[in-house]
Amino acid sequence: AKGWLRLHELKGRLPLAQVMQPAIDAAEHGFEISSYLQYSFRNTERQLAMFPESAKVFLPNGKAPPVGHRLVQPELAESLRTFAKHGSDAFYHGPLGEAFAAEIERGGGIVTMEDIEAYEVRYPEPIRGTYRGYDLTGTPLSSGGGLLNQLGLNILENFDVASLGFGTAKYWHLLTEVLKIMFADRAKFLGDPKFVDFPHDALLDKGYARKRASEIRMDTVGRPEGGDPVSVTSGHTTHLTIMAADGSAVTQTTTLNNSFGGRVVVPGTGLLINNNMALFDPRPGRPNSVGPRKRMLTATAATIVERDGKPFFAIGTPGGIRIFPTVLQGIINVIDHGMNIQEAVEAPRIWASGNIVEFESGCDSAVVAELERMGHNMTHAPIIANCMNGVMVDPVSGLLMGGACWRGDGQPAGLSGGYATHRDDWFG
Repeated sequence: AKGWLRLHELKGRLPLAQVMQPAIDAAEHGFEISSYLQYSFRNTERQLAMFPESAKVFLPNGKAPPVGHRLVQPELAESLRTFAKHGSDAFYHGPLGEAFAAEIERGGGIVTMEDIEAYEVRYPEPIRGTYRGYDLTGTPLSSGGGLLNQLGLNILENFDVASLGFGTAKYWHLLTEVLKIMFADRAKFLGDPKFVDFPHDALLDKGYARKRASEIRMDTVGRPEGGDPVSVTSGHTTHLTIMAADGSAVTQTTTLNNSFGGRVVVPGTGLLINNNMALFDPRPGRPNSVGPRKRMLTATAATIVERDGKPFFAIGTPGGIRIFPTVLQGIINVIDHGMNIQEAVEAPRIWASGNIVEFESGCDSAVVAELERMGHNMTHAPIIANCMNGVMVDPVSGLLMGGACWRGDGQPAGLSGGYATHRDDWFG
């Protein structure tokens, strides 16, 4: 909340209360549960039932609500009003934070009100890089997605990706090998930069990418380990992508981590506690090990792509550890394969971090068989990541085009000039 509210202070054009009113209305008057959300309720029904306050909010009659049920959350609406009136102090120095601290203590947790008050918004520089003449701006650490995607693009720049053709065995093989390198370097180096010293600039160096690219064999499966860049000179997650007529763009990812986070609703607030601490490495002495005031490594990879100094498209997705490999594929779908934003976010995907390669139904069965002959351990996944979405500026007309894929509840929407409220003369 504090980051969002600080962003509003710095860049907002409308009063905070006006900005938050649609969310307040949705909580107070409710919305109909979709099949996608109902699936989440069914999968977490047992865990939600363990906590009376969560069951009261999300399990009417003690069961997962059906599709079409109107989910009304009056306590959440009141909490949002409190934020709208008092800003971040309502939580970080006020009653909402105190309620959180009390509930965490009651559950045996270790987070205190002093910890909540000590939270600070960081302003790290975003990850900046290039790919085939395009300029990219991505999420900074402690999200590793922006850095890892730029590493992956730097490696791919050493191959003629377009000539391989989308969906061919050689294309999926190359992408798989690049993803494995990205995950190997993630495990070896990345963590909260305030606590971990790692070779940030060297990992983004084009020379390091050339070295890593030279390790890829197009006819056989590799087993990459974390590299040595210094030796080279030089679940619930939500994503929104917004672009305005003046060229300004926002692409952002927020998360509770698992579905409904920690599954605990703080009494009287309607607010869920996340379980993002699960993203730390429980083993000591690692870059992403647990530590006080430390921020866990995430996979978010919201990205803005510019061409000739002007926005071309912005893109991102929910999807846990599969986020940044999915966004990487969306970017190369546009730049290398010439897809529009809707095609780019809907196209079949793969995912690999080790010996297992996941593929979706849209991947050709003959291609999957060829990949298996090459040595890949292929396994089918109903979906990879989630509803990737983006906004693109049409290079010919200059019109904004939105895209959202079938894997979740996302959808594109546009707001233009003209009437946005009821007019009696509409109906004669």
